[in-house]
Amino acid sequence: MLTQKITGLNDNRFAIKMFFIFHQQLFYFGEDKVKLVKMLLTGFMTTLLLFGFTFQAIAAYTYSIDSGYIQHRSYEDGRDFNRIALDIVDSNNDYPANSVLWGAMVQAPNGPLPLTSINGWRFWSGQSIYGQYTGNGFSYDAATEFASGYYNEIIPGLINGIYKVTTTFMDTSSASKELKFNGYVDLPVISSTTFNATVDSAGDLTMKWDKPDLNGIPDTSVRGIVDFYDSADNYIGDIYITMPSDIDYFLVPSETLALFGAYDRMEVGIQLRTNDNNNRSYSTFIEPVYTNTPIPGAFFLFGSGLLALACQRRKFNR
Repeated sequence: MLTQKITGLNDNRFAIKMFFIFHQQLFYFGEDKVKLVKMLLTGFMTTLLLFGFTFQAIAAYTYSIDSGYIQHRSYEDGRDFNRIALDIVDSNNDYPANSVLWGAMVQAPNGPLPLTSINGWRFWSGQSIYGQYTGNGFSYDAATEFASGYYNEIIPGLINGIYKVTTTFMDTSSASKELKFNGYVDLPVISSTTFNATVDSAGDLTMKWDKPDLNGIPDTSVRGIVDFYDSADNYIGDIYITMPSDIDYFLVPSETLALFGAYDRMEVGIQLRTNDNNNRSYSTFIEPVYTNTPIPGAFFLFGSGLLALACQRRKFNR
């Protein structure tokens, strides 16, 4: 509300209190002056309060929860935990460049969900390129896309059902969204010890691995991930490549890698997931080896229109 931004107090009660104090002090002025000042003061305070409420109503629509998930994760290095993640967008449907989240509470099917920290929501941002396997090669975006989001770790003990998350933003607005958790699935981890990741003399990246045994585990898919870092080891962004679980390689042309500018190094890894996004397993990430053997260019469908639909709001699929 406007009075919060002017006075730093919690609500309009401060303005109301000051209104009555001024009324009491007017006793010491002449009767005519009292009437005039009372009229002016009443009009001013009424305008101030109405403007404050109007400002609050407008601000309530500034941010919203675009997507999110409740998820179990396991890693090749032995880590194993649960996570909640949220994608927030502004009124222009863009991801904010800076954190706008004040806090969030989660209601599980059996009560409030305990998080590792009430204030433990972490904000990340970077540039992303999305790709996918097309049946006879790989297609990639022709430009990077800014993305950001939030996540928090959850104390073990997820149960199946609907989780309702309610967020509060720094402009005092709020939003809610229901997220579904269908249950745990024990996914194998695609091991980095099977990786063969190389960059050839033309600057093209290829990555191969051993396919996991998914017997009895339905509805899964794979994400190939290429992370980029600058010379100070700060995260710049990533390439995110969607493919069926029976594919055991991906290829990225030098033109796509060059879209991340003067990065210092890259790392590659593999994510296996259930298609409801409730379960994921991650390999360890490694740096590719640079070689002098070119990769056949026929595998690339750089900038293809095949990604036109997939490029719209794909953060839920990350």
